[in-house]
Amino acid sequence: MSEKYEFIDVEYIAAIDNRVVDAPTIVKMCEWLSVSKFGYYEWLSRPMSDTAKRQQDLRITIGALFESFDGTYGYRRIHAELVRAGEQVGAELVRRLMPELGLVPCQPRPSKNHHGPRHRRR
Repeated sequence: MSEKYEFIDVEYIAAIDNRVVDAPTIVKMCEWLSVSKFGYYEWLSRPMSDTAKRQQDLRITIGALFESFDGTYGYRRIHAELVRAGEQVGAELVRRLMPELGLVPCQPRPSKNHHGPRHRRR
């Protein structure tokens, strides 16, 4: 159910931000998705869950770690760094959160050993 409420919220905010004149109202979107307007507003006023708060903190930490290693660390290495720092987190959670943040590791290519013309193969 909360996915539907989240969808309504995102769409409504996007319509406001983009100044869409003929955007559907919250009441209309609730009708289309077969959810109650009361339920939507109750969902909107709920405090953030402990899990959501923890994942938000993890997103910040993962982003900082990713940047500190120049965007080369993938989810396995980021997970290892988090565990090393005492964080209790699973590798799959890190794997799921990284793309949400737009973090795609770039592995540097190994440098080629250029010896010059003296060492050219014959």
